Amino acid sequence: LFFLLWCFVAYLLTDRPNYTSRLWLAIATAYRNADFEKARRVAETAVKRYPREYWSHEWLADVEFKANNLKGAEIEYQRAYDLLPNQQIRKRLQDFALDWQRSRRQVQR
Repeated sequence: LFFLLWCFVAYLLTDRPNYTSRLWLAIATAYRNADFEKARRVAETAVKRYPREYWSHEWLADVEFKANNLKGAEIEYQRAYDLLPNQQIRKRLQDFALDWQRSRRQVQR
């Protein structure tokens, strides 16, 4: 009985990843396995759970970009930028604008 109690206390005192860390780990694992649908589901869960956090929208934007959904990625990057205007997200938005213009020119030719 003492051993079980000791194990329980040791479990409570150990560092375990929090929910957001587990979400990010699930997305990273899905990327490595090229399972973009699973990565999208996890990222959408993050957005639903944390809609006012810029990083959840940035994660979903990254997934959309890797899945080649450029419009969805641009929308999510814009939402992330609206929540936390930083240079990294701003640069990604500018890159999207340039890529979007290039792709439109190629389609028109």
